Amino acid sequence: MYGDNSYNSYYYHIMHAGIIKFICAACSILLLIACFPLPIEFYTFLRIIVFASIIIILRYEKNINQKWKLLLLVIGLIFNPLVPIYLYKKTLWIPIDLISSGIFLLLFRQKHTLKTINQMEEKILETTEVKDKITYHAYGFKSAQNAKSMPEAVIYGLDNVYETFIEEQKLDAKGIKDRIDKLRAEVQQARAKKNETQAEIVTCENLKLEKGKQIEELELEKIDIRNGEGETGDTIPFVIGAFITVLLTFYLFTFYSSSGYAALYGVKEGTISWISNPFAEISGGSIAIVILFPVIFLGLGFLIHDALEKNKKLVSQNKPQRFLTISLLLFITLIADAFIGYKISQGVHNNEFNAGLIQEQWQYTMVFSDINFYIVLLLGFVVYVIWGFLLNFVLSHSYLKTESEKIKILLENISRKIDEKRAELADIVAKINSQSNHLLSLDDEISGKRNDIIGYENGVIPVNIPSLRAAVGEFMGGWGSYTHGFFGEKADDMLKLTEQRKEEWQNNKILNIKTEYSSGK
Repeated sequence: MYGDNSYNSYYYHIMHAGIIKFICAACSILLLIACFPLPIEFYTFLRIIVFASIIIILRYEKNINQKWKLLLLVIGLIFNPLVPIYLYKKTLWIPIDLISSGIFLLLFRQKHTLKTINQMEEKILETTEVKDKITYHAYGFKSAQNAKSMPEAVIYGLDNVYETFIEEQKLDAKGIKDRIDKLRAEVQQARAKKNETQAEIVTCENLKLEKGKQIEELELEKIDIRNGEGETGDTIPFVIGAFITVLLTFYLFTFYSSSGYAALYGVKEGTISWISNPFAEISGGSIAIVILFPVIFLGLGFLIHDALEKNKKLVSQNKPQRFLTISLLLFITLIADAFIGYKISQGVHNNEFNAGLIQEQWQYTMVFSDINFYIVLLLGFVVYVIWGFLLNFVLSHSYLKTESEKIKILLENISRKIDEKRAELADIVAKINSQSNHLLSLDDEISGKRNDIIGYENGVIPVNIPSLRAAVGEFMGGWGSYTHGFFGEKADDMLKLTEQRKEEWQNNKILNIKTEYSSGK
């Protein structure tokens, strides 16, 4: 693919880096050994070796940044044999020896990366021998090596990549015919996709009109409601529910008055029934207590209704419902009914014991086998739960709301429907826009392939832009591999400038891509 390039400079750098690497490794090992108690002659020898090594590194190693230079100068000052520094204590020298050894070890590892470059070069040569040519990646690697990764030099390598790419695009007569046939088949496929896309656009346009009409009808319905027209809800369920709720309210009032009297004042002596008329047996303040006792349970029922209404608001706001308040109120009611049932069961049992009907005195565990306890729960708590939900249905029904509240609710429902329809309409419009853009893309694709067909028929070589970008990218990958491997920390800044040069070259080349080459060039 490309001509041979000189490797002399490359092998010089490899040999040079190997020497520096050996010096760093030797200094690191000697400084570690210096941590042990040794004769004074060894430390004098160490000063000379370390000082001379630093002079060699600073003189001949060009690819070293200011940070490393500063560290090496400090180490050289500490270990210099000309004006020796004496600390007189071994404990002070040990950390200095360890830190200095670590610095030389890091330098050794930095230079070790050249081994990777050598392996990459060998792999490139193996590939060349097998394929009798090198890849764009290998050419990028060798181009960076010869140009020392200078950003300005990348332009010449890219020009060679482009020339080679164009040569590869040239075909013989049969190849041109096959390429034209393939392009014509692709044009037919693109036309079929274009027809499908146009049909989808027409379908979406019809859906768009339909959604628009639905929104218009809902808007007109809102106007009718504001003008006093439209349905506000079915009243028959409300009337039935309200009638049953009123009856259950009287029932619960009577039940809790009678059971409350029996629980508070005891079951009348001489009777074994707890159902009686409390108003015929008490007077004064006791009457007020018996009357007000059922109000407690009716109030708890109203609180349950309020909690259910709050849950409805939470649902409308797409928030999770809260059942803790409702569960707590029902639990309180159940405990109160259980207490009433217990007291009634105890009173009835004691009356039966006093009458000689049973021989065993009352024990609290008897409540679980006493029918009166379960009757109270059934006639009290179960009916109370049914009454609570019926009360919520009646009180929350739109029939009880004012006319303005009814209208407000209906308008909110219609507005929500309108928002949903508008969201659907927005999705349809977005799909139409997407399909329209796709249609334009297909038109460009068809036009481009037609131009390619004309170009092949008239001897003009059409260039596949994505393939060219891929070839350039492969070349730049090889360039970056060498730069990272050889220059280390300096590579990023160098590659940024190189990338800028590549982008400028690529944009200019693509801009004139259709007219640069013809059969006569």
